[in-house]
Amino acid sequence: MHGFCKSSVITRWAGAILGLGLFVGCAHEGGAPSAPESSESPSVSSELRDFGWGTVASGKRGSDRLPAPTPITVRQRIKGADGGEVVNGRYRLWFAPGAFTGTETITITDPGTADGQCVLGPEGLHFSALVTLTIDVNGTVFDSPVVTIEWWDPTAASWVDMYGLYSAYAHNVYIVLPHFSTYRPRAGW
Repeated sequence: MHGFCKSSVITRWAGAILGLGLFVGCAHEGGAPSAPESSESPSVSSELRDFGWGTVASGKRGSDRLPAPTPITVRQRIKGADGGEVVNGRYRLWFAPGAFTGTETITITDPGTADGQCVLGPEGLHFSALVTLTIDVNGTVFDSPVVTIEWWDPTAASWVDMYGLYSAYAHNVYIVLPHFSTYRPRAGW
């Protein structure tokens, strides 16, 4: 009986807090509280949308234009004779020892596009030993046994299938790279 009284008190307090929150939240005209408007910057109407590459925030600025995605670039110096690894979010490059001569500043740029592109640099760098690109597709529309990785061929102005290998266990797709360029995952036709 004593336990029942404690839970009854907790239930009453929870109900009172919830009721107060609803009362305060609906006290503004139009239902929900709103942020103050400012004439200094355009208003942003944000919503969550799934563009296929995970859920990302989008919004409208000014005259129905979506804000440009913010590219994220990771740069790391790699000595070709030693090999190594560079990671940028969902993208991972792995270099076997002897992949290239000298030392290079390796870049992985995620332009933030809905199709999951990544730009690898320096553009056109070719390899003497194994270099792999792995893309984590977990939780995206690309997470499928038929996912592959495509390379953008600027000469033909088209995407070329690189026949990526999918790991259902790790939820990623990977390829052996012939050179650096722009790549993206693709599932289905």
